[in-house]
Amino acid sequence: MIKIIQKLFRLFFAEFFDGLNQVQIKIDKQNLKTAMHGACNPINKQGIKIFSQNEEDGILIEILKRLELKTGYFAEFGVGNGLENNTLVLLALGWRGFWVGNEKLFFTKNNNKKLFFIKEWITLNNIIQNFQKGLKNFNLTQVDVLSIDCDGNDYYFLEKLLQNQYRPQVIIIEYNGKYPPPIRWRQKYEEKFVWQYDDYFGSSLAEIQELLRLFQYTLVCCNFTGANAFFVQNKNLQSFKDIPRNVRNIFYETNPIDLQCCYKVSKKTVISFLQG
Repeated sequence: MIKIIQKLFRLFFAEFFDGLNQVQIKIDKQNLKTAMHGACNPINKQGIKIFSQNEEDGILIEILKRLELKTGYFAEFGVGNGLENNTLVLLALGWRGFWVGNEKLFFTKNNNKKLFFIKEWITLNNIIQNFQKGLKNFNLTQVDVLSIDCDGNDYYFLEKLLQNQYRPQVIIIEYNGKYPPPIRWRQKYEEKFVWQYDDYFGSSLAEIQELLRLFQYTLVCCNFTGANAFFVQNKNLQSFKDIPRNVRNIFYETNPIDLQCCYKVSKKTVISFLQG
């Protein structure tokens, strides 16, 4: 009898919380539509979720449209299980490219002419080797779109690629939306870093923006949930004349609904500020 009651309680609470989640999803969608309607940045108004975590797919499609890039090659570091990331939409649009990540893909896939997958934990010691391996598979020297979403060492991986003369036309990189401009901050590089779902991860937008400024890139968009930033090469800025020049009109903070955990202050964060 006790086991039956326990089972009934589990079923009840499972349905209860599932109902709450459905309500929250409806609220989030409505908030997204409202935010899109009033966005200062016209690119944000094109946001749509197809395979991305949020509305990054639509943002990327709009940027590529402005660059007149109908097809090309992509590289993404940190793709999860392959069902939700920033470049799956490009695969659907007929692009080709490679993924690097330590998770097993949810679907069975043999490397082919469209997608090449390298299963490996990403570090500063192997990122160039893996990038070159992916390029070699398609007989390339560069890619058109680069996405980095590794929940931690993203800044250092991007810096390493740029220092090795890789220049994608579009860069998508995860940023820590807790810290608005002009705060410049980044976590220390840790080869085995695993995000603990607090505010100690990645880099502030201003820190990434300064890095990319040195390599002739400009910020053109951040997504509404304050997770990903989009940069293009300065030589292509004529296609983005309507984009706000003030970073405060592009930046979005971490969405407190989606990622409440990011507002939990880590002791490591405070120490990093004290150490300068």
